[in-house]
Amino acid sequence: MFLLSIGESAFRVVNLRNDTTCSCNGVYTEEGAPCNPLTFVEKCHDTSSVGGLLPCQLASCHFTGIDNPQNVIYMQLVNVLGFFWAMFFISGVADMMLASTFSTWYWTFHKNDLPFFTLTSGIYRTLRYHLGTVAFGALIIAIVRVIRVILEYIDHKVKKFDNPFTRCMMCFC
Repeated sequence: MFLLSIGESAFRVVNLRNDTTCSCNGVYTEEGAPCNPLTFVEKCHDTSSVGGLLPCQLASCHFTGIDNPQNVIYMQLVNVLGFFWAMFFISGVADMMLASTFSTWYWTFHKNDLPFFTLTSGIYRTLRYHLGTVAFGALIIAIVRVIRVILEYIDHKVKKFDNPFTRCMMCFC
């Protein structure tokens, strides 16, 4: 959530063309130009009002979004990678613990000789001997998943340009 709000607030002039009685003393002359709300209120007035002190009727300086720095995109990718890595790591640890428990049961010839805390020994075995393997495997799966998500995003964006070239490119990816 914090990464979404990094950046400067972007304000743009709207409805300036439709408001023929609005005068901004030459400060704002174009529709969609960047503006400062305080400067807009100070400089732009309705010329049809008595004394020209009323604000413009239609034209205004609207908040249009946040201008994010370029590195926010990379931070978002790191967040996505970290999310997938944590998700696959937790899933991998759980799978490894259960696999250890199941293998203990499977390879015990006499089922009456099963240890009482089979799951606990599986947890210990996973945490002691296999945690690095699970982390590395989760990292590989997370990297592949991020690449897949990026390709799905690109595919979603180029669907509106349905031509043989884009179909060919997405087929190879």
